[in-house]
Amino acid sequence: MNDRTLISYTANIGGRQYPLKIKPSEKELIDQTLADIGNKVAEMKASYASKDAQDWVAMALLSLTYELNKCRNNTEALSTLPSKLEQIESALDSML
Repeated sequence: MNDRTLISYTANIGGRQYPLKIKPSEKELIDQTLADIGNKVAEMKASYASKDAQDWVAMALLSLTYELNKCRNNTEALSTLPSKLEQIESALDSML
């Protein structure tokens, strides 16, 4: 099957159906993503007394996006690590 061919896929988030067009190669990652979202929504449902599923979905979105941004910030900090290590190595070399 050509990977550029899109297939129809239905995502269930918070009890609502969302039709998608995806590449066949994306299905596994989308399934995992939807499972993660479902788990986070269930966690919010258990933590917050609301009768509206949309509230749980919104809180899950906030939580997951916060974690994503925290990881991005850590990645950006790590990307400067090699140059900092080189500076330290140069400083140590000059002291010897």
